[in-house]
Amino acid sequence: MEKRVFTLVELLIVIGIIIILSGILLPTLIGAGKKADQAKARAEIATLLNAIKQFESTYGVLPLPVTYPGSPDEYDIAPDADIQHNRNDTYTDLILILQGEDPVHNSFGPSNANPNTRRIRFLDVVRNTPGEYRDPWDHDYHVVFDRDYDGQISPPTSAPSPWRRIIPAGYNTSTNNVIYFSPPFYFSVIIWSDGSNARENSVSAIKDNVYSFPVQWSSASRRYEVSR
Repeated sequence: MEKRVFTLVELLIVIGIIIILSGILLPTLIGAGKKADQAKARAEIATLLNAIKQFESTYGVLPLPVTYPGSPDEYDIAPDADIQHNRNDTYTDLILILQGEDPVHNSFGPSNANPNTRRIRFLDVVRNTPGEYRDPWDHDYHVVFDRDYDGQISPPTSAPSPWRRIIPAGYNTSTNNVIYFSPPFYFSVIIWSDGSNARENSVSAIKDNVYSFPVQWSSASRRYEVSR
């Protein structure tokens, strides 16, 4: 029996169908992967927040760094001046302390003082390197404390940047400026991730942020709003 050979037209039709199906399925697969990463970030944020709360419950105080004494209570310990926030000694020391390890950068006092005097392991991290606790996109989380224990995180208007403007909520494409959440925040700790690109330079860049407090995206204002 003679074998049937596909004609060029039939091959082109098959290739066209494959391309169409790829165009339909690829965005779905990418979206599913993005949602999985965001879900992982939310879980990791909850774990870190719980570790900090357990520390506070054990010692009666928050694990506050002294690297910047006298700074406003909303100081964000994760980033340096670099907008990508790739590495910060104070954040590393915080994670080490929550892991029951000793800090290495004097962030919590001279001679690498450790406020976790009992070396309790509040945070379990599956990493080879102590002091690392990074989001699914391999960036440090932001952590902001109520440093003055007044029950809220509210940056004073006289504070210098980045203290006055700390938590990005959206992006104004007309002025090319970041839109920030309006304080006060009635939390003792706030944690968030900058998402996949670790930047704050567009609507899409901020839309994939993940926060420790409840938020909802407003399509009208193209920004996050706190869910009350």
